[in-house]
Amino acid sequence: MKKIISIIPFLVVALFHAQSLTGTENYIYSRTYLEPVTSEQPNAVQVQGVQYFDGLGRNTQSIAIKASPSGKDLVVPVAYDQAGRQTKNYLPQPVDSQNGAFVPGIGESSVNAYYGVPNAYSEILYEKSPLGRIEKSAAPGTEWQMSGTHTQKMEYLSNEPAEVKKFKAGTSWNASAQINDISIVTASDDQYTTNGYYNANTLYKMVTRDEDNNETHTFINSKKQTVLVRKINKKSNGTIENLDTYYVYNEFDNIAYVIPPKASVST
Repeated sequence: MKKIISIIPFLVVALFHAQSLTGTENYIYSRTYLEPVTSEQPNAVQVQGVQYFDGLGRNTQSIAIKASPSGKDLVVPVAYDQAGRQTKNYLPQPVDSQNGAFVPGIGESSVNAYYGVPNAYSEILYEKSPLGRIEKSAAPGTEWQMSGTHTQKMEYLSNEPAEVKKFKAGTSWNASAQINDISIVTASDDQYTTNGYYNANTLYKMVTRDEDNNETHTFINSKKQTVLVRKINKKSNGTIENLDTYYVYNEFDNIAYVIPPKASVST
């Protein structure tokens, strides 16, 4: 009974505003008051928005009603690739306020023309595999477009021998203090470890390069725990320095220690 009561006010609001919206489209109308009210107050300070959906339940257009400083609607179109993925996120385009009605003709061409750039959107390039992992991403603006050199790039690999140290959190009972003492120990040799290092191909390795080609290597174990984040520092003299941050987990798979770059050098 409680659920039914909570739905009724939403339906009343939606029906009340239906004449301002596009009845031939599927949509969700939302409104949030920014000041205390006890009843319907059209003139109260509020945030209103509409999301339109296609027959598959996918968002096709989002509208923030009268959200611009000049009182225009801000319209964000949504498009999908052949695999049904949203690879482009468009910047909002202001239009004369239509109180949330669906705006036909808003798309990539109109958004690009409004901002005066060939790519008024952020973009994602997925790898051609069933995993669908991100290979590259680009930001809005001519200098940052996908075909340029200022993009973020991702590469998916596995670790090499003697590349990542393996630490464990050792726990021992301190009877006098009545607490557990935790210390960092180097893992002993086993099928995953040799001389204190993870064996080759036992960790996932993700290499990320930002718009300025700065590299970050992230190593993840089979439990999806990040064990090392390595930032590659390219010095002016041409040498390369690894800035390593290790994450050490206890027997309950909780983080016990975070070893920062300076400390990781001496461990």
